[in-house]
This record gives sequence, C-alpha cells and structure tokens, in this order.
Amino acid sequence: MQVVSDTLRRAVRNDSRTGRALARAASVPASCLNRFKNGQRPLQGPAFDRVANVLGYELREKDKN
Repeated sequence: MQVVSDTLRRAVRNDSRTGRALARAASVPASCLNRFKNGQRPLQGPAFDRVANVLGYELREKDKN
C-alpha cells in the first residue's frame, strides 16, 4: 500500500520548479520542504495541504465498489 506522503514526496521530487520556487508557491519554508523531500521530516497539516494543492493533488475517498 502506498502512503499519501510518499506520493506527495515523489511529486515534489519530480516537479520542474526549484525547491525554493515550489516552497514559495506553497507558502512553506524551503528548509521544511527540502527535509520533507529528503525523507527527514514529515510535512504537517496545512503545509502538506498547501504543497499538495500547488502540485494539483486532491485527496478523495476510494470507490467502495
């Protein structure tokens, strides 16, 4: 099973923007985003949401069928 944070981490790594530009777009400190990208620290609540939003991700419930 894939964890949501792993998906977001991969998206951050694959984004064409610099880490600093992505962090600025998401209003997250670049140091926090870099630690998240390197697997050293998780992103917490609102920061996670803002980064996901900037990257075009949306969390949805799986279809139960």
